[in-house]
Amino acid sequence: MVSLSEPRLPGPTLGREGEMDSILLLSLLLILLNFSLLPATPLAFVFHIPSGRVKCLTEDLAAGVLSVAHFRVADDPPSAHKISASVSDPNGEIVHNAESVESGQFAFEAGIAGRYTACFWSPKFQLDAAVSLDFEWKTGIFAKVWTSVAKKEKIDVMELELKKLELVIDSIHEEMIFLHQRSRCIVQAIGTF
Repeated sequence: MVSLSEPRLPGPTLGREGEMDSILLLSLLLILLNFSLLPATPLAFVFHIPSGRVKCLTEDLAAGVLSVAHFRVADDPPSAHKISASVSDPNGEIVHNAESVESGQFAFEAGIAGRYTACFWSPKFQLDAAVSLDFEWKTGIFAKVWTSVAKKEKIDVMELELKKLELVIDSIHEEMIFLHQRSRCIVQAIGTF
């Protein structure tokens, strides 16, 4: 009778605990790989703003969340077109304002939880004209500049990926708490009717 067996390599064999550690390490590396493939720009696109119209985008932010955005006129040549922008917090207070620019950016830490609104418009009205705007808005851990973090803290690539993963997990946890609190408020508001 012929029996099949796996060839054994010389050296120490892994016990049950060693196998579990290897599986755990492999799982962690796969998770890291998944998160490293996440887009660094959760919200990036080009949109058109007809002359005389305003386009607004909103983002729900928890208190203390970092928010960074870049925008630029995507038309050729950009100097022929200008754009104005305004960002307001949930109370309507202006966080950022730019008038008649070809490009710009804004960065702030959310002072209060709620819906932040970024509005864009063409300051000069031209019949049947539109401006194309290239817009990128990063929030939370995506707003961090990781290369500067790595240089500042003198950490290697693996440590940097682990730090990113830790912040992703913290961010997900904070977002879950934020959404849970919002759902409670909604349920209470509905219950009062």
